[in-house]
Amino acid sequence: MNDSSPMRMPKPIQPTGLATPGGHYSHAVVANGFVFVSGQLPIAADGTKRVDATFNEQT
Repeated sequence: MNDSSPMRMPKPIQPTGLATPGGHYSHAVVANGFVFVSGQLPIAADGTKRVDATFNEQT
């Protein structure tokens, strides 16, 4: 890392149209030019939990 570049605060990303995260996290965070994404849960955009759905049905 270049010592002369300023450190930027992480920016949480909350895309519209997606279910609100069920915890204290964001869908993604942008920090210092990198994008960090959270794990995928079987939750539909309307908040319906799809734990019994197959992988293909969830994607």
